[in-house]
Amino acid sequence: MIRTVLCLGAAAALLVSVSAHAQLGVTADLGTTGVGGHLVVPMGGKFNARFGAGYLSHSFDGSASTIDYNIDGKLRMVDALLDWFPAAGSGFRLSAGVVYDGNKFDFVGTPSAGRYRINGVNYSALDVGVLKGSLDYSKLAPYLGIGYGNAPAASAGWGFAADLGAYYQGKGDARLNSVGCTANALVCQAIARDVAVEQSRFADQVSDVPKLYPVLRASLSYKF
Repeated sequence: MIRTVLCLGAAAALLVSVSAHAQLGVTADLGTTGVGGHLVVPMGGKFNARFGAGYLSHSFDGSASTIDYNIDGKLRMVDALLDWFPAAGSGFRLSAGVVYDGNKFDFVGTPSAGRYRINGVNYSALDVGVLKGSLDYSKLAPYLGIGYGNAPAASAGWGFAADLGAYYQGKGDARLNSVGCTANALVCQAIARDVAVEQSRFADQVSDVPKLYPVLRASLSYKF
């Protein structure tokens, strides 16, 4: 992610040098991409380039197959977008670009009455140890959206902007395993086999959620 940020920063610096005569804008963002911001660089004519990042962390409970989980979600993104304003002087824009997708979900199984039901077999949670899962995505995702607001075109000072769109994450990579089995070797082997079968069900239920990540974002903008 750091390398991606540096590359986007270098591209932004190049655009700034090319458009040194133009007024830059910045935004502070809040929405489904978390808390973040964008640097907005005029490209001349009806185009702007935007470079930004967002972060959101949250925890919630969920289930897959017969197992309940505590889920820790970390939503991290860095994007490079091109805005096109079809009508001169209007704030309405069409946007396209690429997103570095650092979204990841970590799952920790929560036993019911001290037991897990794995692949149809009941096991003591003490024997199983910790049941852990994860879900992450390909790192590059295309983005399409619409929006309103043009930070550089506004008079100096504060303004408002908004985005509505989505980026395509595709099918997630889902994994499930048990850590720290305390039973004898034969039971631990049986648990490992059933967890491997359970992983298939786990992946079927969580890897497609969501393929399209929605972007709904409000921004406070400022022109230098």
